[in-house]
Amino acid sequence: MNREPRDLDRRWVLRACAAWTACVLAPEAMARAARAPAVSAEAFNRVDREFLRAAMRISRTDQALSRLALRQATRPQVRDFARRLAADHARIGRDVRRYAGQRRLVLAKRPDDPVPARSRALKGAAFDRDYMARMYRDTREAIVLFQKEAREGADMELKAYASATLPVLRAHLKLAQKGEAAWRLGAAAPAAGV
Repeated sequence: MNREPRDLDRRWVLRACAAWTACVLAPEAMARAARAPAVSAEAFNRVDREFLRAAMRISRTDQALSRLALRQATRPQVRDFARRLAADHARIGRDVRRYAGQRRLVLAKRPDDPVPARSRALKGAAFDRDYMARMYRDTREAIVLFQKEAREGADMELKAYASATLPVLRAHLKLAQKGEAAWRLGAAAPAAGV
């Protein structure tokens, strides 16, 4: 078994590279793992899973309806409201996806079309009224969902997120109530030339 010095040198270099790689990359991988929040099964219960799934569904639907409202609404106030909701629900959707990913929870695939056909078919003032009424109902549903998570969730990070997001949803509800009340009173009927 006569080995050439060159073979021994190659093996030594390969071993040295492997040892160096392990010394340099292992601490980085361990630090990355430490930064990712570890959520135990006990700290992530059924309420938390339902919250993430329902929050994503509401966020996707409201965002899609708001984008439609940006194109179809006749009143500037409705378009402004839709712009705000689209932006806020885009942020909520990103947050929910991030929290679900950290907890290795698979969310439902994006539905083909979260906008009801009835809403697509409406035009003008009828669309504006329907959109504002729908956003009022959806926002009330979202507030109930986020309140339940803040009260009953086991995951402390999700509870804090739900509590922090409630003021945004309550602001949406106030705006939707104002728009809904104006439509019922007939005060928000589109003026000629608008």
